[in-house]
Amino acid sequence: MSTTKRQSTRSARKAKKPATLPERFEPKFIETLDQRQAVVRLIRRNVERLLEDVGVDSFQQEILARRAVFIAVQLETMEANALDGKPIDLGTYTQGVNALSGLLAKLGLKRAMRKTTDLSSYLQESKS
Repeated sequence: MSTTKRQSTRSARKAKKPATLPERFEPKFIETLDQRQAVVRLIRRNVERLLEDVGVDSFQQEILARRAVFIAVQLETMEANALDGKPIDLGTYTQGVNALSGLLAKLGLKRAMRKTTDLSSYLQESKS
């Protein structure tokens, strides 16, 4: 596995890539992308799986789950590139792993039990 060397100072990184702001912000969401693209379908499917697995019950948890899936896809891409003999930045890779680990820890690493009701509660609710 080959690696690339990262810029060692903040000023060196800034000099290489100046920041530019768009004239107008236009938000984009996975739901608005072309669903015929395999990567878009994969990300959506993985988000749905993670939401179900951890029993997400708040918008905040959903935001974290979406970020976790995106980072996981980036890490898998880096891993595939490394296996193909392409260089990867181990610092960036390690940061991604740490970020993913933190997100998953906040969401709960174990699969949550699905919410179920007992038979008598179900029958009472169905009568209403």
